[in-house]
This record gives sequence, structure tokens and C-alpha cells, in this order.
Amino acid sequence: MISHFNENFTKEYYEKNPNYILYNFDENMKNVLENGFQLNDRTGVGCKFLPGILTTVDVSKRVPVPTRRKTAWKSMLKEYLWFISGSNNIKDLNKMGSKVWDFWRDDEWSLKNGFEEGSIGYGYGTNLIHYGCDLNDMENNPGFNQLDYVINELKNNKNSRRILFNFYRPDKSGKNDTILPPCHNQYQFIPEPDSNGILSNLSVCVTQRSSDSFVGNLSTNLQGAAFLLYMICQQVDMKPSKVFHFSGNFHVYNNHESSLREYLNRDCPDSPILKLNPKNSIYDYTADDFELIEYNPLEKMKLEIAVW
Repeated sequence: MISHFNENFTKEYYEKNPNYILYNFDENMKNVLENGFQLNDRTGVGCKFLPGILTTVDVSKRVPVPTRRKTAWKSMLKEYLWFISGSNNIKDLNKMGSKVWDFWRDDEWSLKNGFEEGSIGYGYGTNLIHYGCDLNDMENNPGFNQLDYVINELKNNKNSRRILFNFYRPDKSGKNDTILPPCHNQYQFIPEPDSNGILSNLSVCVTQRSSDSFVGNLSTNLQGAAFLLYMICQQVDMKPSKVFHFSGNFHVYNNHESSLREYLNRDCPDSPILKLNPKNSIYDYTADDFELIEYNPLEKMKLEIAVW
């Protein structure tokens, strides 16, 4: 097969540039371009995809914020802080200064299905903080706080293999329950021993049913998982280790293919270092508590999102 990529960017090149930590993910995107299956999907755009793709990123020293193109990383960070707040309303995210969910806002759908204007129904934040709840009867059925469970287990039961939460709620994933069923669903937190055999390091294994690799994964999910891992580590006195990201359907939309080829031919500036202000509670962080050091991304790329 004829290569459309810069031959200078070999495995040896990346090994000589250890401060760029997205090599494995870039190779996965290159793989789907060259070997992916064509799929006519629900959006009408079409895509190439591969099943069962694993990305491993070492986040012990740097975080996977893209540097081959500039992204609105704080806007994406605010999305995860929105999840942590337990909100299911896009208007709350807008108040935080992010419009990343405006593409999916549909007030007609929200009101028709018994929700408030701006609500996405049983989405990420609701399922994280109020898993199993009844949104029409929160007083009597507020659900289960999965994030509190994870933090408590990491403080008191590090040997457990059951330290996880799930954004996805199968009984509330229908077209009348949520505008968009969660794409990234299970997050499992895995304590790892340090050189002294003490479980002081922490990795997260993310499972994602559907991965818009070039836009969603690259701009949101990998860095979001890393930011969440850093926050949790700070709360439980552990050190971040790795992000393992497994995609059931790893795809690149047809209208992004030429942009992705351009991206994969760009230089690879160092991945940044995250400085995180300490907080007493996982619920106290704001976007102002996050600072990227040694962050020098290349120019941004304009990409259309495949919504429907």
C-alpha cells in the first residue's frame, strides 16, 4: 500500500522524543486510515472504522493534550467538571464557559420528554452522580453516587478489582431517555505498586463504545481521562500512571480524512505538563485550577462535527 504519511515519523523518531506521549494514538489513527472498513453510519457522513483498538498513554509526567494541532482544552476540561457536578443541563455547562455540547442541544426534545430546557436527559453527569435515579422523583430516588464510591474504595480498599464507575445506563439509553447515550462509558481505576511494592500509583482503563478518534478522542476523551485521573490521585494521595483507552468502534469520519492526513504529517511538539492546584474535595475544582506548562501547540484545524 502506498503511504500518504511522512516517513520521518517512524517508531524510532518517537522513541527519541519521549516527551511526546500520543505516539500510540497517532499510530492507531494512521492504521484506521490505511486499513479501516467503510461504514455508512447514522450521521449520513460515513466513516472508516476498526474494532477493538487499544491506546496506552503514560501520563506520569505529561498529559495527552494534543500539540500537533491547537485545541480548546479548557473548554473540554469544563465538560468533565460538568460531569462531576452531576448536571445534565447544557445551560449549566454554558455558565462554565463551554459550548461543546451546543451541537446537541434540542429544547423541543427536552420538553417533549418531560425534561427542562437544555437537559440531555439521562446523560453523563446524572449517571455518574445519581446512577439509577428517577429524574422525575429525585427526592425519593436520588440514585447512587459512583464517584464517591470510587474515591472511598481508593482510600480504603486499594486491593479491590471493582473500583469503577459507568456513565452508561442501559435502561435509560433510548431515544426518549437521552439526547446522546454516553460514548465513553466505563472507567476502571487500577492501583499499581511502586518500586517498594506499595500501591501508590494509579492508572485508569476507559472503555468507549464509539470513538470519533480525530475529534472526540483526541480533543476530549484522552485528556479528560488524564485530568480526571490527576484530580482523583490528588484526593487519595496517589500518583498518576497510565491511561488505557479501549474503543469498541474506532473511526474517522470521511470528511475528516484529508485533515487527519495533514495532522499526521506535522511535527510533534512536546506534550505539556499539568500543574493542578490542590483542593479539599473532588467537587471543588474549577478550570482555573489547571495550568499547562511547556505547552506549545501548532496551529488549530477547523473540523466539522458529525452530529446526527
